[in-house]
Amino acid sequence: MHLKSPTPKLITNINICVSRGQISDREKRTAAEMEAPLINWKHLPCSELGNVTKDELNFVSEASYNDRRDDEFARFLEFIQKEPEPDEHLPLLQEGGVDISAMDIAEIDSLPADSRKQMISHGQRFKTFLTEENLQRNLQTIPNSVLNQYIRYFYFKLKKIDGEPYSPASLVCIRAGLQRYLRMIEKLTVDIINGEDFSSANSMLRVKVRDFHQSGGRTQQFEPIEEGDMRKLMIYFQGSTAEVEQDKFLFYIIYSFGERGQEHLKFLKDRSSLQLHVDSDGKPYYCLPPLPSKNKSADPEKAKKQPDNKQARIYDVEKVEKYLKLLPVTTKDNNLFPRPLASRNDGGPVFSSKQNRGENYLSGFMRNLSTKAGLAKTYTNHCIRVTRICDLEAAGHSMSDIMSITGQLSERTTRRYLAKRRDRSLQKTNMLCKMLDKNLA
Repeated sequence: MHLKSPTPKLITNINICVSRGQISDREKRTAAEMEAPLINWKHLPCSELGNVTKDELNFVSEASYNDRRDDEFARFLEFIQKEPEPDEHLPLLQEGGVDISAMDIAEIDSLPADSRKQMISHGQRFKTFLTEENLQRNLQTIPNSVLNQYIRYFYFKLKKIDGEPYSPASLVCIRAGLQRYLRMIEKLTVDIINGEDFSSANSMLRVKVRDFHQSGGRTQQFEPIEEGDMRKLMIYFQGSTAEVEQDKFLFYIIYSFGERGQEHLKFLKDRSSLQLHVDSDGKPYYCLPPLPSKNKSADPEKAKKQPDNKQARIYDVEKVEKYLKLLPVTTKDNNLFPRPLASRNDGGPVFSSKQNRGENYLSGFMRNLSTKAGLAKTYTNHCIRVTRICDLEAAGHSMSDIMSITGQLSERTTRRYLAKRRDRSLQKTNMLCKMLDKNLA
């Protein structure tokens, strides 16, 4: 057996011989004194190992207490015996915005519901994985080196129910949820995202991302709304019914604030979410209060220590107030989106004071709007955010200006939204080909 790091030769020989019953009691005591891992080769799909580290050897030893003679564990053993790939050969991971230093138990209740749900789901999935694999389950008593190997093997075996690989974004979410679970629920002071002790586990995650792309996997890429479809939307918004007025207002709010697809919609339902302020030049504007975000701690005290990058404002206050004046003086739960009713005799829009729009209206807003406005494509709420970014870039705004609207922390992430060009942009680039054709004719 050959090890990646220097280890006394006696340990490797004992590991091979113990499984075959070829050493004396004195040698066994020597092995115990040296804390040499004992491998039960009968439970493994191989008869020898080479080019493994001591931590990997310890993990294989523990794993060999149970029958591992299956193809998946054989692939894992084959993987760890390969020479580590250079870091620059593996794709980078889009960070999930988890603030490790700010985590503690008090933050659990203040986490956005989706983040809390993911934390519990991914954490319990990891604990179930350890149980099913018959690995040490008392996480408080194991060193980081062992936890790293557990997480590494957990990442190696990650796959969806249908057997397909997870997308890179899903892998990052799983890691972020597991990090929160270990810190908040298990109370471990570990950093599995940036900690040096977990570098091989994170390398495994990057290998999974590479394999996802090499296997033909495609990440979900939200498209900007095409210029032709934007024109159709403007025509649709010329209607005067209560439903059209509400659709126009919600689209304007999501677009102006550069909101994500679903993240803050539940907060936008409350009228108080729109706050009126006046800037230093005396100009009034509407903005959103600091809201829980996956890029920011939801604990108000901790949030104060984190700069709020999102600074989107609506200076066209007349548009907001025009919609607010259409609503009843009071609505159920002070909701910003009451249910539209039939128009008045004079054709004016009417809204209910007792019933509100359901969750489906907000979550499926852009999909339904695509149908109502007869758009060429079916878009999602997140496409509105992408459209905002593309429009700002086309207008010549800097990346820092765009990020101040959307609240994004990474310029690399922001530029990723610009990768998908609109039809009109591609048509313009084709003009050069037409000019060339004329010159060659």
